[in-house]
Amino acid sequence: MPARIVLMDRLAPEIVRVVLKTPPATPLHFVAGQYIDVIADGVRRSYSLANSPRSDNLLELIIKRYPGGHLSSFWFERAKPNDLIRLEGPFGTFFRRNSESKNILFLATGTGIAPVKALLEEMAVDREASSHQRIRVFWGNREAENFCWDPVSLGLNIGFHHLLSGGDPNWAGRRGYVHEAAIDDGVDPTDTIVYACGSSVMIASARNALSALGLPPRRFVSDAFVSSN
Repeated sequence: MPARIVLMDRLAPEIVRVVLKTPPATPLHFVAGQYIDVIADGVRRSYSLANSPRSDNLLELIIKRYPGGHLSSFWFERAKPNDLIRLEGPFGTFFRRNSESKNILFLATGTGIAPVKALLEEMAVDREASSHQRIRVFWGNREAENFCWDPVSLGLNIGFHHLLSGGDPNWAGRRGYVHEAAIDDGVDPTDTIVYACGSSVMIASARNALSALGLPPRRFVSDAFVSSN
């Protein structure tokens, strides 16, 4: 379907937020956490939707620039509001499961925070349903400037942890890998469901480490991001 660029907002030097709108007669029906394929500038790339379904049918993407990336140069150098692109979807199985687990653990690296943001927005709609659950988010980046979103406006009781894996000497917060930080913080494998999104290396490492603790495979939901030129 066609989509029009409504807004482009530079969140960080190498990250842009793009808001899209589809025709009123053909809105995109999706569930929070899914992704779409964008067809623009002669190529197709996949992007997670960074919002839960909205009454105005707007779609939000959080896009990182990759050196030499064909669509990166489009988003960061040529795209502008009112431009038309095409999209296809939704795709993916990274959505909330019906789980009675008291602990919900989100692991994200880079722009893998996008579908996590969408899932948290969905949970914020029904705060009562999630009020009895312990929600924690561990988000890792290589550069501190890429921590470009804060869930405080959602009004949820969230333990939100930032971890830096790069060498910024001015960073006073935690360092290391998200799954290791989560395990250090305490994970009950018998009563936790995990949603992990980001680099394939992080997801594989997290799955192995949490499986070793006894987390059942069905309670590890993941979506790996793979960069393309």
